[in-house]
Parts: sequence; structure tokens; C-alpha cells
Amino acid sequence: MDDLGLTFLVIAIVFFVAAIIAFWVLSKKGPHGAVLAVGAVMFMAAHSVPPDIDSRELRLVKGVLAITGCTGCVLGAIDFLRKRPRPQKPECVNVELVDEGGEQLPCALEPCPTCNTMVARQSDGSCPVCHAKKPA
Repeated sequence: MDDLGLTFLVIAIVFFVAAIIAFWVLSKKGPHGAVLAVGAVMFMAAHSVPPDIDSRELRLVKGVLAITGCTGCVLGAIDFLRKRPRPQKPECVNVELVDEGGEQLPCALEPCPTCNTMVARQSDGSCPVCHAKKPA
């Protein structure tokens, strides 16, 4: 194998490892089925290149896309079938909060209609996340 072929091989291995890391991040942050969809698109992209165009570089790209897509489909199927815990709404614990004046305030979490988060309103009635005023 010449130096150019070795360089292509190293680039392909780095791409494959980066794709596996991207699949892992997507499985944690994305919706169910996102990894499966990305893997299927990569697999189909590998097989959409016409077979009459043939060079070692193109064979490498097709092979890496096919292997990465197949790996993504397997990981995506596992991720799709895995049961994730549903995010629960935070419950208000009887913890005392201190406002700017030093007064003790009871914890009172309520949903903000603007940003859809559970927040404890500030002393002026605004949301600490999106700064929207509490509707009257």
C-alpha cells in the first residue's frame, strides 16, 4: 500500500470513529429513531453512486458510508427499541428560598407558558429563564 492509500485509510477510520461518537450523542440528545434514520440515509447514499464510476477513492467512500450506515442502523434499532425514562416534571420540595430582601420564600414551581419550563418566579413575577412576565 502506498502513502496515499494509507492516508485514505486513516481518514476513513477517523470518519468511522467520529460517526460512532455522533451516533452516541444523537441517541442521547435526539428523538427515538433519529440514529436509525441517519444510518439508513448513509447506507442508501453509499448504494446510490452509479457502479460505472470506479476508483479506489470512490470505493473507499462507498465502503465507509455503507459500513457506517449499517452500524448506524443496528445502533439505531437498539436505540429505538430501548426504553428511555420519560422526563418527569420537577416537584416542588419544601425548600426555603431567599429573595433579594432576605425574606424567606416557600418554593413554588410553576410552568412558564412562554418557555415551557418549570420555574420559581422572581420577585417581580417574571420568569428567570425567558424573563416573561406572569400573565394576569
